[in-house]
Amino acid sequence: MTKKIFIISSIALLIGIGVFSFFRFNEKDYTIKVYQVENGWGYDILLNKKALIHQEIIPAIAGQQAFPNKKSAKAAASLVVEKLEKNKIPGLSAEEVGEILEKYR
Repeated sequence: MTKKIFIISSIALLIGIGVFSFFRFNEKDYTIKVYQVENGWGYDILLNKKALIHQEIIPAIAGQQAFPNKKSAKAAASLVVEKLEKNKIPGLSAEEVGEILEKYR
């Protein structure tokens, strides 16, 4: 009986360690860094302190234009992180960018 309890306890412990390790090492810690560029603002998104996205220009619009202010760059980066956290494609549409630019004029 004692041997059976030991085996069951050992298996439960191993399963617990496996589940803990899975969640601990699969954590996604996103960080946003907004920075000034020559003609405006850009952002970086880091995943577990490693560069994932470097965005110096506004995506989804014609031309090579930086975000006009810090708030719009941060809002765009936040939307990208939100998509990443939901396992969606992190690209921004022209409509999403337009809404952000309009909101943070």
